[in-house]
Amino acid sequence: MQLSNKVQPLKNPRTEEPFSETFLANTLAKLVEGGRGSEEGHPFQRELQVFLQGPFCHSATLFLVHPQTYEFIHYLTLPRNEGKKMEKKFRGLIRKGLVAETLNSAGGFSVYSSGRRGNGHDLLLALSVPNESVGLLLLGCQQNPYEWQKGALDLYRLLARHLAYTISHQSLTRQLRHQKTLLRQKITERTVGLEQRQRELKTILDSIQTGILIIDCQNQRILNVNLHALEMFDRPRESLLGEPCSPFCGLEKDRCPLSRPDRQVNLDQVETTLIKPDGSELPILKSVSPLVLGGRTCLLESFIDLSERKQLENQFLQSQKLEAVGRLAGGVAHDFNNLLMAVMGYCDLILSDRRTEGFPYAYVEEIAKTAERAAALTRQLLTLSRRQIPQPAVLDINAVITDLKKMLFRVIGEDILLTTDLEEGPNWVRIDRGQLEQVVLNLTVNARDAMPQGGELRIAVSRCTVNPDPVEGQQDLPPGPYVKLTIEDNGQGIEPTTLRRIFEPFFTTKAAGQGTGLGLSTVLNIVKQSGGHIKVESEVGQGTLVHILLPQIPESPAWTQDSPTPPPLNPRGWETILLIEDEPVLRTSIKESLEVFGYRVLEAADGKEALRLARNFRHPIHLILTDLILPGINGPDTADSISELHPESGMLFMSGYTEEMVSRNGLVKGKTNFLQKPFTPTALATKVRELLDRHRISGGLYPDSALPSGSNLP
Repeated sequence: MQLSNKVQPLKNPRTEEPFSETFLANTLAKLVEGGRGSEEGHPFQRELQVFLQGPFCHSATLFLVHPQTYEFIHYLTLPRNEGKKMEKKFRGLIRKGLVAETLNSAGGFSVYSSGRRGNGHDLLLALSVPNESVGLLLLGCQQNPYEWQKGALDLYRLLARHLAYTISHQSLTRQLRHQKTLLRQKITERTVGLEQRQRELKTILDSIQTGILIIDCQNQRILNVNLHALEMFDRPRESLLGEPCSPFCGLEKDRCPLSRPDRQVNLDQVETTLIKPDGSELPILKSVSPLVLGGRTCLLESFIDLSERKQLENQFLQSQKLEAVGRLAGGVAHDFNNLLMAVMGYCDLILSDRRTEGFPYAYVEEIAKTAERAAALTRQLLTLSRRQIPQPAVLDINAVITDLKKMLFRVIGEDILLTTDLEEGPNWVRIDRGQLEQVVLNLTVNARDAMPQGGELRIAVSRCTVNPDPVEGQQDLPPGPYVKLTIEDNGQGIEPTTLRRIFEPFFTTKAAGQGTGLGLSTVLNIVKQSGGHIKVESEVGQGTLVHILLPQIPESPAWTQDSPTPPPLNPRGWETILLIEDEPVLRTSIKESLEVFGYRVLEAADGKEALRLARNFRHPIHLILTDLILPGINGPDTADSISELHPESGMLFMSGYTEEMVSRNGLVKGKTNFLQKPFTPTALATKVRELLDRHRISGGLYPDSALPSGSNLP
């Protein structure tokens, strides 16, 4: 819009003289410069004050374009008390179309006069920058702008453009600051998210019970490693992350694929050995898989610790060896027991009749004792292989320790002092004698090995009581009286880590070939099976103390509640016994022994011969004494068939085989009608007499009138 040619000169209100153009320009420049130094109480307030400090305008109102709705909003009015008035006037100008006219005009301004004198003139200036309108400036004027001095309106338009650029600059600054804030927030969110994913990945990797190692194929450096791998390699995480993998892979006997010239990746699992920093070897199962992480080609190596599996394999091989030894011992024990029984039987027969003067009975006694020791050795061998049939009996533990002292002296050697402290008894317990001897022997051997330079070994027996509130470790024991067996040495002692594992099967601290690791586990099983408790106390350099608690039996073994009848005073008898035994020497020995005690004996070598004898024998057969394992028909089946022919017959089984073979042939452990070979003639006669008396009382199979005179039956 062109300025009017009728513009009146701007006069000084005091002198009524017009201002010169030079004076007006200098004055506005000073106003602009002075406005820059004014106190800023609001954004753009300083710029608006420039318009008010001249002689032309009495108010200035700034309207800005909303960045989203593109509507004009009232931003600031100077003086402040004119705000509502100017906002109302602006809405009127919008309705009159002056705002649109201003924005579309070439000059970027429009003038509105209300017709009133004085303050009835308004100048509307567009605030624009290239390709964008940032706002409008409404100036209340004292004089019609067309009547201003020449150049004043153009100067105000330049000031308006300066204000527009200032607003645009601040808007861009705010936008840039906002974008920077948004960018910082996004970076923070992504960083937090990345750290969270890294923590989750680390948690997942550390929870896998397999060692994992991730290697960058390009630079051959370790990118990640999980906790299980660190434990396997015995290294801190910092020593591996970011480090070249070649030194680490060099710990293996088989180099990784990256260290091979061809760099071929083998996807198969390979058993190899890892050399740890301390020089120890760790058997592992290694597998390698290629993968891409973040555009990088990597290798994922997984390691499985095979230590436990190798240990189990060794234990399995050890158990197989022990099984083979046990089978061999079981087979040998049967034949050996038969031979021992024949020797013991004939020795007992010779010693029962000492009428021949000058006969070397002392030699026969030594032969009998040697046979007894051989039988005990067989029992220990079978117990070690866990094939011995337990025969718990009420016995005096003091007597067992006393009988073992001679053997223990030979076991420990001369450089160890053995003392015993046995509380006056008898101290009755129910346990298999052979197993109790094995417990004492195993603990004595361990004590001896703990004192290679000699020392003192003390074995004590005492009585104690377990209260309803037992001490720690005795919670499973019922309250009551117990017999305590204590074995104490002043040897090297046991480390705490080893002490926690001493009862584990196959665990041993001895060198290879010097121990099976079954000694203390066997002791624990024996004690537990007998209803007892074992506790080991030890400190390095202070020796070891072993306490074993066994339930005390208050009754004498001569008469217990488990015995339905008192044991007979005289094992002699008159009844007919059918003996079935396939070993000729043993069959003859048993027959002669029973005949010495007054019994009538029918003998057979196998089941068929026994059945033939039973069919042809018309008199009562009071007892069937048979071996469990027979050629052809086994002992139990033979006895059942004979019982159909002679229902009055009782049964007594005997065997030199192991518990496994006995169980496979239908015998239930714990029955009283069983004798484990070898046994003495007196033990056999006592067992026969006890069984016949019980069988007669419970079944009444033959009347009292049939008893011969002089019989000792009740």
